[in-house]
Amino acid sequence: MQSAESGLLILSSHQPLQRRVLKIKRILSYSRDTKVSHKVVLAYFRKHYWLIANGFCPYCHNHYRNFGILSNHIMRSHTLEVAEDYFKLREKIKEGGGK
Repeated sequence: MQSAESGLLILSSHQPLQRRVLKIKRILSYSRDTKVSHKVVLAYFRKHYWLIANGFCPYCHNHYRNFGILSNHIMRSHTLEVAEDYFKLREKIKEGGGK
């Protein structure tokens, strides 16, 4: 019984992170119109992790009370910055893979 409960706790602790990665994928794809590489999503997430995890916009540093509101703000207000980040990270990943 106890092991089943601890298994649920482990699963539930990973769910918010997975949801956030998916929302970041949506933010990036919204600014691009094409399929977004999962490697680019993870690189973007790592680059801005501290700010995003604490509810801050990585571009204007405003604080938002939950991740849904933050992701909507980023999609609406910072589309160009996200697109720039996307292309820079994609180029970095391509260069790293080519060596």
